[in-house]
Amino acid sequence: MDTEAFWRMLDAEEDDDTPLANSVTGHLAAMSAEEFLAFEHCCSRLRDAVRRWNVWTVAYLTGGGCSDDRLSDFPAGPVALRCESYERAAICPDSLAQHPAVRRAAATGTRTSFSMRTSTSCRDESFDFDDADQMLRRPPRLAALHLSPETG
Repeated sequence: MDTEAFWRMLDAEEDDDTPLANSVTGHLAAMSAEEFLAFEHCCSRLRDAVRRWNVWTVAYLTGGGCSDDRLSDFPAGPVALRCESYERAAICPDSLAQHPAVRRAAATGTRTSFSMRTSTSCRDESFDFDDADQMLRRPPRLAALHLSPETG
């Protein structure tokens, strides 16, 4: 399965009231083993592309922290937001500050379920996530949504 076919399948399953994992289950169940493995391979490539420290910052801010013991499911979050949001986030993780689900969560104080293990190999520079100055420089819009004035 190529990336375009992957996104077409997810877009066809789009339903704002149903989590993507639930809405796509029927489609996945109808696939042959070969088709399913191709889907998973494509999904893995997309998740791997966002395993970077600057993207992990999103998980840290939107999740109220991101400990080492969490499962490495954060990269699936941008994928679940569909093609357009994923592609923007892959280039500029701070762009997720404009996504309605992220803004809604920030406005209500709800934490997202994105998480990522630190043991996952990230391809860019690490930094201290508890340093508010660094957080404000790296994803400024997300930091503005999630950090209190006292921390920044």
